[in-house]
Amino acid sequence: MAEESQAKEIMPQSLADFKFEKILNIIPETQNMIVLATGNMTGKPEPALVFLLKAQFEESNIPIFFAGSEEGDKILPVEFLQNLQHNDKFYNFIGKCDPRLNPLFVKLIYPATPKDIEKYTPTKTLVLRETPEIYSKYVKSYIESRAVEKELKWVWNILDGISEKERVIYHDDDPETGFTIVPDTKWDERNMKYLYFTVLAKTRKIKSLRDINGSHIEFLKRMKEEAMKAAKAKYGVPSAQLLCYVHYLPSFMQLHYHVINIERGDMRGPRCILVDDIIDNLQRDPEYYQKSNLTIPLSETHEIVSAMKADGFVFEE
Repeated sequence: MAEESQAKEIMPQSLADFKFEKILNIIPETQNMIVLATGNMTGKPEPALVFLLKAQFEESNIPIFFAGSEEGDKILPVEFLQNLQHNDKFYNFIGKCDPRLNPLFVKLIYPATPKDIEKYTPTKTLVLRETPEIYSKYVKSYIESRAVEKELKWVWNILDGISEKERVIYHDDDPETGFTIVPDTKWDERNMKYLYFTVLAKTRKIKSLRDINGSHIEFLKRMKEEAMKAAKAKYGVPSAQLLCYVHYLPSFMQLHYHVINIERGDMRGPRCILVDDIIDNLQRDPEYYQKSNLTIPLSETHEIVSAMKADGFVFEE
């Protein structure tokens, strides 16, 4: 109860509660922004990460922008504010529509840790071919250092029913084989084209892909199957349109799946490994992920890269 009370006391009301510091990143494809700011709501200045995301339009709302809509007097036209370019039949305008139809989503991490800020600050990316030896010497200790309450409390809150109870789609509380399915915060829960679930395993024993072996096959299958069922039953999205994968290295050190509509296009790069491929590899060799080399992208400022360079490992420039 004390934790819930504290959370309410520092609940931000607007971006005016924070002081702008700088723009960390702009995602060109969507023009979404990640901003570094400072807040004082905990009693001292602490950093905040602010994510500004424009929502997708809902297809059902588009007709009311135009004349002849079946909605009649509910027409909400898009006003042309500025003509940016006109050449023959080609026009480009800055337009304005009712903000209820295209709201601004704001995601906030506050207080943000140095690791949070590093994660969202663009840097040069290096590619590491991680052997089992490199994993044992450098990567395992890094993973274990982040599998702690400070980093995972928000995950445990969901799994234990303390936070986000109203958003849970599926929950199994078994300490070894249980898991919880929730909509990912990167999805607005309205546009099925951009469906995105996170499936959180209850067990704290599986921190990353390297901890998975043949004894987990049925568990891995069930996590995927329940996510597929939930997507169809609750949102009408069939399994043929869904991808289910894990990241390696993961962003947080407790087994979890990403389940997305393939039309999102989010599954990119060597970090993304399909769950079906993981299961196939384990069926061929139960110790596949203890024996294999894995390719991982790392920031040039990453702790693992720094530790390897300190030992004389050379990354080709």
